[in-house]
Amino acid sequence: MKKTFATLAIAFLLFFVNMNVYSTWYSDYEAQAKEDYIVLERTGGLEDGKRLVPEGAMLGPNDVDSLDYTYYVLADKDLDLKPDLVNIAIHHEDTSYDNALGIVSYESTVASMDEHNEAYQLLEVEVSVSLQIPDCSDASYVLRGAKNLTFDFEMLPAD
Repeated sequence: MKKTFATLAIAFLLFFVNMNVYSTWYSDYEAQAKEDYIVLERTGGLEDGKRLVPEGAMLGPNDVDSLDYTYYVLADKDLDLKPDLVNIAIHHEDTSYDNALGIVSYESTVASMDEHNEAYQLLEVEVSVSLQIPDCSDASYVLRGAKNLTFDFEMLPAD
């Protein structure tokens, strides 16, 4: 009985040590992945009472066909980074759809760059997000009843 208890105790100890090492490594990896830039501020988006509709659709009084955002980013001066939107999702009340059908499109430009110090530069990035008119019934279904559009902003290495 004592050998079984000792074996189980050692196994649990090794398991928790491995989990601690992995979680420390993963959190260091996460921090490293974002240390090339920092988003200082985001402005813009959908105003209260407004609704995003596909480009080319007839606009009602509370409809807009694009969302404009401005991101202020402090980026490593030695890296050539470009803005990108990832994890794009259209949400209904009970489910979410990714952008596999290409409904959501965006354009981004680096509007201005200022030297912040010898290691970093301050970037003003303008992003315009819009919806495309669906070209198939699946895409129409995704847009019909959509409640929310979400995405993550990232600065990725320019290739």
